[in-house]
Parts: sequence; C-alpha cells; structure tokens
Amino acid sequence: LLEDNGAFADPQGGNRFLIFGRRWTPSGRLQVWDGQVGDTPGADICIETHTVDYSGCYDNDGTFTDCPEYIVGEECTPGPATPGSLIGLRGAQVLMRQGFTVRQVTTNADGTFHTKTVRGKARYIVQWERYHYSIRRGLVFQAEMRGPRVKDLPWHKNIMGPGGRDQYHAFAHLAAHRYYYGDRLGTTNPPLNGPGKRQMKIAAMQVDGSSSHIPFFSALTVSAIAQIHLKAWQEPIDEIYGTMIHELAHAAHRNYDFVGYNSLVARGYTIPCVTLAGCGDPSNTDHQTARRVMETWAQTVETEFTLDRYRNEFNMPDYNYSFNNFQNVGTIDQEYYTTAGIDMIDNNNQSIGFSNRPVDNVMGYTLRELEISLYGANTWFQWRQNVAADHNNPTEANLQELFNNWE
Repeated sequence: LLEDNGAFADPQGGNRFLIFGRRWTPSGRLQVWDGQVGDTPGADICIETHTVDYSGCYDNDGTFTDCPEYIVGEECTPGPATPGSLIGLRGAQVLMRQGFTVRQVTTNADGTFHTKTVRGKARYIVQWERYHYSIRRGLVFQAEMRGPRVKDLPWHKNIMGPGGRDQYHAFAHLAAHRYYYGDRLGTTNPPLNGPGKRQMKIAAMQVDGSSSHIPFFSALTVSAIAQIHLKAWQEPIDEIYGTMIHELAHAAHRNYDFVGYNSLVARGYTIPCVTLAGCGDPSNTDHQTARRVMETWAQTVETEFTLDRYRNEFNMPDYNYSFNNFQNVGTIDQEYYTTAGIDMIDNNNQSIGFSNRPVDNVMGYTLRELEISLYGANTWFQWRQNVAADHNNPTEANLQELFNNWE
C-alpha cells in the first residue's frame, strides 16, 4: 500500500520508492513586460565617498588627543526609471508534461497558478491555446513556451521585452483572451469552437507586414489552416495587441452579419483583385465603399478595446493609442482605415486648427450602437443611414458632414 510519501511499506524493513517519487503541487506566476504600463525604478547609482571623523581618542598614557579616522563609504541615488513594468499574464494555459500532459490549469488575473499534484519530475509548458483559439508559431506548429523540468519546485517566469517570440505570443494571447473571454464592450464575439465548428487558428508570423483575416480557407479546405495571420512583429506592444483585436473584429463582424460581411469582402477585395484593373483601381467606387466600411469598423474596435485596456484596466487616463487614437492623421491618408467610428464615439473635433483633418461634430455613440447599425450595411452610405435611423443622438444631424470627409 502507498504511504503518504509515495513509497510502499516493505515487510522486510526500509522503503522502496516508486519510480515516480513523492507527490508535489506545481505552482508559480507568469508575468510579461508591458512597455506602456507604469515605470520601473532604475538601479541605484552609487559613488564612493570619503569622510574624516575628527572625534578625539585617548592615548596609551590616558591623554585625550585628536585622532582623525578616514572613512570610505558609499552614497546611492535612484537611477532613471524605465517606462513599462511586468504585468500578470492572465488566462494562459499551463501544462505539466511527463512525456505526455498530466495536468492542465489556466493562470489567474495576476498570472498565478497551481495545479493538482503530480509525482516525480515534470516540465512546465505554456501552450498558447484555449478552447476557442490556438496561436501558431508560423503557419503550422502550435506555439509554446517551455519551462524547466523540475521536481517540487515552482516556476516564476518573467517574459521580458521589448521584442522576442514569447512576448509576441503573450500579447497575441492577451488580445484573443480578451475578445473571447473578457469584456467586449457589448459587441459580438468572434466565431466560437464547438460541435460542428472550428477553433480559431491564429498564425503568429514573426514578420512585419499587413495582418489579415481570411476565413474562407478553413471553410473550403481543412480546419488546420489559419484564419488570421498576425504580422506586427516589430511594432510596439500595444499595437501588437491592437492588431490582434483588429483581425478578430473582422471575424466577429462576419459572425454577426455573415451575408453582409461576405458581400463586403467580395466587393472590396475578391472581385476587384481578380480584374485587370487590380485591387487599387481608383475608379471602382463600390470597391472603395465596401472596404472602407470593413476597415473602419475593425479600426474602431481596435482603438476602443486598446484604450479600455490601458485607461480602465490599468488606470492610465492619459493613455492614447497610435497617432493619438488616429486623430493626428490627415483625411487624405484615411482612404479605407478612417476615424469615422472613433469620431462618432469621442468628443474631439480634430479638425480645429488642422484643415487637413476630418471635420468631426459627432459624439456620444457607443461601440455597441455602431455595431447594431453595421448589420446589413453594404456601403458607406448605408452605415451612416443605419446609425441615424437606429439611435437617438443629439449630434446625429452632423453624421452626413462626418461621413462626407471620406465620401
């Protein structure tokens, strides 16, 4: 019979330990460096100091005389702080492997975890996967972060930055975890896994370039092909997070309005890109309006989710996303990725003092209200009409002026 220490009683005396050894509980904490959150104090800067103590002392004959003592010391001041800090890695899947997986657990909000007991040595593994999504290292292989193979020891892992594959995967995970399991600000979820459905496959490509959402591959071939290709390899951490949100927003748009989204993709990308005129034909206004609806919505979700993460979750009220929430971008540079959605939400008219920026006298809509009006919107004009018809807003008379910035 097994005893508490994992051995069995030997009638002849002594213990013969089982091959797997005694039980122990794997635990630890996972943190990742976020260059946008707070500041980390710098290491102390120390200099050598030299002082003299002139206190008197007694000679051997009892005479009190001056006997200076030279003292070498050290004086330290805090070094310059580094922008950023370590944050808890929420919702990561930690596995314990002994040739195969024997335990599985997800981390808490602060990155801590503990599993059920195991025997003998086991390796800590973070597998960048949850039930609804899986992050790939490139196109094929499951992304993982390997920890130590130990016995009766916790794992405290700090994923440092900037840069590196593990940090890249961690922020892709944090964005996907937020969209699938966290606060979506009232919007629709991306496609869920389940009977007759497919897990969302995300290819983290570790290259720079334009990321993409291509759902049709998985529907027409096999479920193993990635639907999202993330390429924001050298971008700041918050933009890697935002880009992942952007592509998932496309997936959620398709989940919310399957027919309408497929029509936008066909007219905005598929049809014009197989014609002789090419994808960038400036005379194809239908191509422009379809793509503008899709990309404006995804950029709006990207911005609002990222602002909410840092302003509310991390209590950074002065945080702004890329290019001051894209408010510093001129109208001519917003052919498809416009600020119209953000402009309907915020109370900032970025054209004041800047004639090249969009005129924005609309405010007060919510992200959920804009999504409601996105349903069935096949053109730029239709989205504006839906917003005006679906909701009561004191600034709705200015919607046409706002949308005309890009008409």
